[in-house]
Formats: sequence, structure tokens, C-alpha cells
Amino acid sequence: MCSFSFDAPTQVSPSSPRLAGLESAAGVSPSVLRLEAGLLRWRDSFRPCVLSRLRRASSDRPDQPGPEDTLRAATAQLWSDLPLLEDAAGSFLPAAVPLVPALAALHAFLPSRARAPGRGLVRQWLGASWGGELPRLRQLAARSGVDPELVQWAGLRVLQPVLEAVSRTFAPGLASEDRGGRCPGCGGPPSLARYAGEDGAKSLWCALCDLEWRHPRIACPHCAARDAQRLGYLRVDVYRAHRLDLCSGCRRGLRAVDERALGRRADLLREEVATQYLCVIASERGYQEENPWLCARPRLPDRARRRPRAGAELTPRTEAED
Repeated sequence: MCSFSFDAPTQVSPSSPRLAGLESAAGVSPSVLRLEAGLLRWRDSFRPCVLSRLRRASSDRPDQPGPEDTLRAATAQLWSDLPLLEDAAGSFLPAAVPLVPALAALHAFLPSRARAPGRGLVRQWLGASWGGELPRLRQLAARSGVDPELVQWAGLRVLQPVLEAVSRTFAPGLASEDRGGRCPGCGGPPSLARYAGEDGAKSLWCALCDLEWRHPRIACPHCAARDAQRLGYLRVDVYRAHRLDLCSGCRRGLRAVDERALGRRADLLREEVATQYLCVIASERGYQEENPWLCARPRLPDRARRRPRAGAELTPRTEAED
């Protein structure tokens, strides 16, 4: 078992460079900053527990024949470690309730049942959250009195330090290759795309496990379409570094940051928060993101969304794209 103390911060700490960068993100509300600061601090506190379990799991198993097999074995080992999942849930909820008060009902519901007979409740919750199993999420929501989307969002956040630790330990060698549209670390969909360098080399980033990997520039990460006639992007004039990559074939989109327009290396955690306004535009135009991370942003009282209307134009993708 792991034990540590956690106090939710009331403001972004200057010692957290990634979170300090959020302060300059226009349109991000103070409540979102507090949420991201508090949950990042919780992940940093819990990560040593996960790493200690990873080392133990690695010493108990022979070497796997390749990085993908090693990654798969480590993930399976942690997923079967019920005490670790219970520790993660049991430490996350007290840390999250001051930041997202609506989770208080879930916190009150789970602790009295997690270690009782039928201890699989926590695993069922986390598994349903990761797999997007709506019937099971709705059942848990009805029993706990919490919105099913918020139940899923919380489950994904609980899993985040576990997935991060596995990916950072076993997946870096996979990230340098073109691994398609799914994260080579946790297997989830990408949260953002990055365009870097003079040629706009494209990579995808997973917010759940914080892994980035290469991807063809003219390709849909969701359906793998490479027909430039089906691919385009939407960019708002006032935010030239942000764009929404779109595929007319599968009607899905992916937010992106273009470092050529940004003029510096992008902090993808900051940009994931700063580009939320593009989700609104995508939905209004009939596109959706295949991203469980966006399933239920907590409805915070002062959460601000930018909803620009003027200058949002759809541009076809071409091989000679600027």
C-alpha cells in the first residue's frame, strides 16, 4: 500500500512550469487553472507508488521479446493490481472533491464499498470509464447520484498516473515511429496534434498517458484516410496557431497547434486547455472528436469558453500546404 499526504493548491505554483504556462492561455478560467494544478499535483504525488509497483512487476516477469510485448505485459500487470487501483481511487477523490464538488457523492458512495465483498467495483468503474461502457457508467451514476459523464471523466483521471508511468517507462522507443492514430502507450485516441519545424512535421499527443508519437501529415488519425479531398482544417483568424483538423469521410476532428505560427515549442498541456473553444466549433459544424478525455469537462462555475465566430474558415489539405 502507498501512503502520502496531499493538499489541493489554491493557485498555480510557480514551481510547476507546465501549469505556470496555463496562466498565459487566453480564455482559461481560474477554476480550470485550479483544477489542472490540483490534479497534476496529485498525479506527481501518486506516481512513485505506481513506479514502485512497476519495478516489482518487472522483477517478477522474464524479459519480453519486444517493446510492445513488454508494454502490454506491464499494463496487464498493473490492471490486475486491485490494491493499486483502490489506492489511486481512494487518494484521487479526496483531492478532487474540493476542485469538483459534484464528485462528493461519488466519494461518499465508493469508499464504503471498495474494500467490501465484491471489491471489483473500483475496477468496474475504471474499466467502464476507459472503455466508454455507457450502460455500466449509467448504472454506477444512478447508484451514486453523479452524472455518468462526470463518472467517466473521474475514472479516466484516476487512471492517468498509472498510464503515464507505464508509457514513460516502456513506450519511448515506440514514439519515434509512425504508430497510426492510436496511442502506442495506452491505446487511446489522440488529444492533440502538433505541427513542428519548417516542414510542419506532424505528431500526435495523448493527454491520458502524456506520450507523443509521429504521424503522417496528410492522414486522418481516426479512419486513416489519406485522400486530401476529404481532409481539411479550420482555423480562426485571431488564433492562428490553433487549428481543427477535419475529415469529411468519418466526420471527426482533432485539435492541433501549429508551432510555425506559434513561434515557439508548444506546451501541449497548456494547449489542450487553451483549444477547448475548437470543440464547440467542431460540434456546431457536425464533427466530433473520438476522445474520452473530452467526454465530461466538469461544469465549473466560472469556466469560460471562447466562441469566436468571425474568421473561422475551412481550408482543404494539400501536399503543398503552408
